[in-house]
Amino acid sequence: MADKKINWLLLGRYALLIALTVLIPIPLLDRGLEKYLRRRMVRHIAKRHDAELTPEALAIVADPPGGGCMGCLWSIVLWPFKKILKTMMVVFQVKTIADMASEVLHRGLMLEEAFESGWLPREPEKVRLAMDQALEKIDTRLVERALRGTFQDNRHELNLTIHHATELARMKVTGREALADAAEKGWGESGEQMTTAMTASLRATGIVPELLQWFRAEMGDIPKIPTRVEGVLEAETIEDADTEEVTPEKEVATSVEDAIEVAEE
Repeated sequence: MADKKINWLLLGRYALLIALTVLIPIPLLDRGLEKYLRRRMVRHIAKRHDAELTPEALAIVADPPGGGCMGCLWSIVLWPFKKILKTMMVVFQVKTIADMASEVLHRGLMLEEAFESGWLPREPEKVRLAMDQALEKIDTRLVERALRGTFQDNRHELNLTIHHATELARMKVTGREALADAAEKGWGESGEQMTTAMTASLRATGIVPELLQWFRAEMGDIPKIPTRVEGVLEAETIEDADTEEVTPEKEVATSVEDAIEVAEE
């Protein structure tokens, strides 16, 4: 997949917005908003590739890991702790935001590759499994550290972005759509600055080629090793002039000897 085909700004906006849902202290609401934004991101990527996913396929490739009833129950159990976290400074939650933003960005890149290669919408189950396995194979800690550094270096812009996202999320009825629209159309100067800085941090780590290579391998598309020499290798002719007598110690291995044509005297 050519780098120019990736809409980095779109992926970055969605990754940041989805990551910020961890700040919502209400159980089920944060999980529901996260799921909505993830599915909206996948639909937008599919549209860019002139493809469409069924609702079932969309849920398979888009829904967050660890979902289901247990995920909802865990959200309720954590509710009191999340209420406490809401009153704390955002700096203590930067790691969680960075980790989720990293995961969403990586999945977005693999989804771009899946649509580009024609694996979607044909094989949603295989694509989801390949994404999960690829993320287990690569070490994303470098990316997560880079994103944490970006957030810490841009605390003012991050706080403004969180404030803007909170205002959008509080809109009655249309809050979810407003957030998704912000991801697709832009959402103010601070949000754009954070998104640009975040995606630049990811690209600077150089992990994208490795990630996509693992993903292709998990899909069964093993990368071919490029040949160093073009064309057909031909036998080499050795002239008889100054030919040294071959002694047992200097005897050439059979595999090499067979590939050499010696000119007759």
